[in-house]
Amino acid sequence: MEAKIAEVGGRTWSELEVVDAEDGHRLVRDVIREKVPGSDKVKDVPVMVRIPRPMDLVTARVDARVAFAKHKALDADRDKDLFDEIEQLCILAKAIRTVDAPHAQLATWEELASRYDEGSLQDILGRLTVYRQMVDPRVSAKTEEDVWKLIFAVARAGNLLPLVGIEQHEQPSLLVTMASQATLSPTGRRYAQSFGISTPDP
Repeated sequence: MEAKIAEVGGRTWSELEVVDAEDGHRLVRDVIREKVPGSDKVKDVPVMVRIPRPMDLVTARVDARVAFAKHKALDADRDKDLFDEIEQLCILAKAIRTVDAPHAQLATWEELASRYDEGSLQDILGRLTVYRQMVDPRVSAKTEEDVWKLIFAVARAGNLLPLVGIEQHEQPSLLVTMASQATLSPTGRRYAQSFGISTPDP
């Protein structure tokens, strides 16, 4: 049974309606929340979200630099926070596409910034981050057996290189698991006693 992903509304990967575009990008059906003019209501605008590839991130950075160059009073180093925001908007502009094929870009970064509230943009940016992690081709430690295989691989290697091959967002979790198991070992329990730390039963 597939795991439900809380960050994307409790849907599983197969429920995300992923579309493979001709250029190799993957698109996911999603929504961007927009305030209804003249009221406090919010409506969901259906969109497709194109999962960025490294070249998309490069061109988004270039677009952000060009945007800054247009405004002489801004400096990419001095106004780093603002530059980062514009770069994120440029990434979103490239990612948010129309529902209908060929899934053209929905809006420029300037249009996104002026039409949508920051919360709406952060909302879809958060899901975009999750989508990027989900298509990460690196190994995923999904089961207890996967975790222990990696633990033994690290022990054999004597370094953390085996962790390079797993998804980045799973690395901290794996390290915490390793630390927890170390505290349950006879050596870990002996040190815990000398430090006056209580350890859970195995």
